[in-house]
Amino acid sequence: MKTADYFPVKTNNYTSQKSLNIRLEYGWAGYGIYFAILQKLASVEKRTLSIEPKNLKAIAFDLHCTIDELQPIINEFFTIDNDEFYSDELNNSLAISVVKQVKKHRQNIHQNNELKMLKI
Repeated sequence: MKTADYFPVKTNNYTSQKSLNIRLEYGWAGYGIYFAILQKLASVEKRTLSIEPKNLKAIAFDLHCTIDELQPIINEFFTIDNDEFYSDELNNSLAISVVKQVKKHRQNIHQNNELKMLKI
């Protein structure tokens, strides 16, 4: 799986029920932590991160928060499988984005081929 340089986020995402729940429970700081985790996940090839205490300590340090602020957000809003966590929502979003990119690329190739044929 390729790392992502970006992932799509709707401009009104902060009004979704999930975002509202994050902000209600953890404030805007928790909302920022949530999105920073998504960015970290998107930037690694497997799109998973270790839940091991040593790794959580490093993530918390990187995000300028405490493990006590980080852990509940991971537990509540991410999928934990064995010793790793990930986001189904992020993975689905990136998969849709890749499909759109492939379709656009194929369309561009088709248009270029048509232009080449017209020049003959």
